[in-house]
Amino acid sequence: MVVKLVVFVIFVSLGVKAEECEVQNQWGGDPCNLPGGLAVESLPNHHSVTGEKCNSFYPKEEFKKQPTISYSGARQGEKYTVVMVDPDAPNHPEGKFYLHWIISNIPGDDLQGGNLKAGTVLSQYRGPTPPDGTGTHRYLLLLYRQDPTASLTLGLPDSRRSQFDLGAWSNGLCGPLSGVQFRTNFSGKED
Repeated sequence: MVVKLVVFVIFVSLGVKAEECEVQNQWGGDPCNLPGGLAVESLPNHHSVTGEKCNSFYPKEEFKKQPTISYSGARQGEKYTVVMVDPDAPNHPEGKFYLHWIISNIPGDDLQGGNLKAGTVLSQYRGPTPPDGTGTHRYLLLLYRQDPTASLTLGLPDSRRSQFDLGAWSNGLCGPLSGVQFRTNFSGKED
């Protein structure tokens, strides 16, 4: 049985009124079809995942450490959230994902420059860990915008990582505004 592991990183906005949000959950499940501007870079080798390099394959070790993330369309005075999820992990019901990371309350001017230090970590980063024998897995990164007057502070316990309901959690956020994905597998070699 081939199982795919997907990690989504999403910038989520909280409390944005529907009439103020130009793209309310209209992404169709493929982050490569979203508008560009989101850039993810692995550490230590600085491999880029962007709209132009969406769905590229990398060894899992490339993303063992928390990547750097920037968004060229971030606006000063706005706040953003990053969510990284894995919808292809084994034994997940439809619509639920393995959660790899959430960081919220990132100021727009910081996000433009790739500085996430002012953000609030709601779920610590966990790099890709596709199990042996499960094939190539997708890891998705998505961007949402928050209401600039609201702060996301509710953390998620580790016990909820394996059954993360992205749709329910991101309700009330604007986006995803942008997104990318990369692929990897247990061996680190493309099939």
